[in-house]
Amino acid sequence: MALSVIPFVGLSRPCEWLSFALGQVRIRSIVSRTLVIANLRSQGGATGRRWSEIEARLREALGTLECEITEGRRDAVRIAREAVRSGVERIIVAGGDGTLNEVVSGILSGGLGGYAELGLLPLGTGNDFVRSLGIPVDLDGAIDVLRNGKPRLVDAGRVVCRGPDGCEVQAWFANEVSFGLSGLVVDLVNRASKPLAGRLSFLVGTLRGVARYRCQPVTLRLDGETVFAGPLVMASSANGQWFGGGMHLAPNAVIDDGKLDLIVIRELTRLQLVGKLRDLYSGAHLDDPAVGAYRGRILEAEAEPQTVWLEVDGEPVGTLPARIEVLPGALTVIGAA
Repeated sequence: MALSVIPFVGLSRPCEWLSFALGQVRIRSIVSRTLVIANLRSQGGATGRRWSEIEARLREALGTLECEITEGRRDAVRIAREAVRSGVERIIVAGGDGTLNEVVSGILSGGLGGYAELGLLPLGTGNDFVRSLGIPVDLDGAIDVLRNGKPRLVDAGRVVCRGPDGCEVQAWFANEVSFGLSGLVVDLVNRASKPLAGRLSFLVGTLRGVARYRCQPVTLRLDGETVFAGPLVMASSANGQWFGGGMHLAPNAVIDDGKLDLIVIRELTRLQLVGKLRDLYSGAHLDDPAVGAYRGRILEAEAEPQTVWLEVDGEPVGTLPARIEVLPGALTVIGAA
């Protein structure tokens, strides 16, 4: 990778560019081609307790690499952006969907999507995106993919919505954006200590969310055409097939087709919704008349401000209104051979 083509975002004067570029040369000479970004708090802290073993196995399988440990929320955004700018060509994300989202955000917000490939070591609560790539969720299988898998271009996405303070915010995603009940569930799951396994943790959060959620009227326009208007339980604009710790929400989604799958669940009673949870895990919900499925590139979702909560890759972000769009081929990810 030639340093001359790496974007130096925010450096406008020649002296600034030269100073920064020389700094990158010095960094490039001492860093490995591969960087592991690890979230030791994932899986309720279980990753931290096992990290010495995991790191040793990674070095044995992959050879020379360096590790950066995240210290707080959004830390991986900065680490990923700085790493790619300094010449790192492969980032291994050791954590869950939230850590992956931060890495993707750091790369795409800096315009660096074409400069590094991502490897995924699923050590989170949900581990949903890896399923669409055929990556096993067990440690041995995931490391084998990192060693023998093939890089492939996959889509990502960008969303603009209202932040908790009412101001406009922008976020990026690898797997999905959803709003409604799912936004509340994600908030509940993230507030919990997550001592349970991924699927059970999200199931408990879903049941708690169902007890508290009130359907709100929402208007959805996909590629300029209104596809839904009315109260809804939830809607998801999905790049990957799985969501919520193993729910097969968008079984027809393809991560490299340049489109997002929109799944809409219309208003239901609490009892009806609980009765349909099993179908959400199996993918059979698409046959239900209360569920709509669509496919497109740009989704515009409107609702009264601060009434419908939105989450991105399992992390709470803000509320509607929102504009969600696909970014075709934005990421290079190591998938199963």
